[in-house]
Amino acid sequence: KDLHLNLLNAMLDLSLKLEAHQDTSEVVQHAITGLQQSLQARKSLAILVDGEESERFGILGDVTPPPLPKSFVQKLHALFEAKEHKGKSFLSLQPQLIVPEVEEAFDLAIPLIHKGELQAVLLIEHMKALDNDTKKMLEVTSSHLNLAIQTNAYNRELEYQAVRDPLTNVYN
Repeated sequence: KDLHLNLLNAMLDLSLKLEAHQDTSEVVQHAITGLQQSLQARKSLAILVDGEESERFGILGDVTPPPLPKSFVQKLHALFEAKEHKGKSFLSLQPQLIVPEVEEAFDLAIPLIHKGELQAVLLIEHMKALDNDTKKMLEVTSSHLNLAIQTNAYNRELEYQAVRDPLTNVYN
């Protein structure tokens, strides 16, 4: 029950954070912190994806890490676009996924997808078997995070449309 309450609390906190911030990286960073605490995970890493570029955060002591190699970002795209993984809210990674540059391994991944494009990946080292209740909560959490990412993207798009003329693209 503690896990459920912690995850629900993290989702509520994320919703409140979304109202205050429109930066996707802040929302994702807040989400990975809440997930790590809720799951009592050993470590976590969030990777924001923009095409083949990336930004990552989440490992303690790694203040401004360099971006991940493009080949690894392509590997992430391939992993979550694979037919057998498409539409899944989370993946148990066997073997573990090793992230270059930090040389850390993770066994759980939550993809955040908007309009069919990978926006972010939350990687967690959980190291425990997932029971049915935890799997259900991960599905709900993933769905909530995907909705938060979509809402954030739509809010940015509406804000852009509000300050720009749609015909000339000049500021109003």
